[in-house]
Amino acid sequence: MQYNVVFGSILTPVDAFGFVGNGTVTTGADAVVFAGKRQWPPLVKLGIFLVITILPLVVFKFGLGFVVALFVIHFLCSSDGSLSIHKSTISNVQRNGKQIKFMAQHPDLGKTRATTFTVDTDQNAVSLEGELNAKESAEQT
Repeated sequence: MQYNVVFGSILTPVDAFGFVGNGTVTTGADAVVFAGKRQWPPLVKLGIFLVITILPLVVFKFGLGFVVALFVIHFLCSSDGSLSIHKSTISNVQRNGKQIKFMAQHPDLGKTRATTFTVDTDQNAVSLEGELNAKESAEQT
């Protein structure tokens, strides 16, 4: 089943798997698929930040400013992407209203990451929590 979500939280607008803003979470038999905007790697963003702030300052004697550069990087340095997470690696599923948090292993890095996203409705949040917890119940039996 597919759910509309907003990745991240107020304090951390970028999800631990690199997703930001609106997207979808699709659950299947063996995997959970995140789809939406993914942030670019930190070194690329740093390079763009330096170009946006320093190059205009040197060439035009006018800098854009750090706040503008950070705004541009946050909202424009992302591209569409998806990531499939094996259900067997998901643990510690928690729901607070429409917000869902859980731990899962990153399929490319092999490291456990915490993810947070907000589902569009309370009913969908309860349904998604049930689907994520169903994996844990099936493993325990």
